[in-house]
Formats: sequence, structure tokens, C-alpha cells
Amino acid sequence: MASDAEVPKLLLSTHEVARALGVSERFVKQLIHAGSLPSFKVGRLRRIDAGDLRAWIERQRAAGRPVGLEEQP
Repeated sequence: MASDAEVPKLLLSTHEVARALGVSERFVKQLIHAGSLPSFKVGRLRRIDAGDLRAWIERQRAAGRPVGLEEQP
């Protein structure tokens, strides 16, 4: 049986995303509210798919701009 250390984390909390990016949790919530970073609820908890976070990082990198709120089309 696999231990918890071997199971990759698929869903992240806003706190975990903030720590991973080195930003405030408030900033992560602003990204979510602006629609830049997709999220969904699991019960009452807000979660971010790890793949969506990676995609958001890649969009920021590809745009060649500092990490921040994306302009909405």
C-alpha cells in the first residue's frame, strides 16, 4: 500500500497556493475572483487543481509580464 508521501497532491488550498507562489493568500483569492486562476469548491472548501496552477504560471511566463492579475478579454 502506498504511503501518503507517495501520493501526489492534486488539489491545493488557497493557503498552499500562496505559499507555493510566495504571495499572500489574499492575492490568490483576488486571482480566483478575477477569473485568472480557476478554482472550485469541494464541500465548503475552495480548491485549485495543481494542473490549473501550472497552466496559470505558464501563461504568465509566456506573456512575459510580472506575475499578477491577468487582463480579462
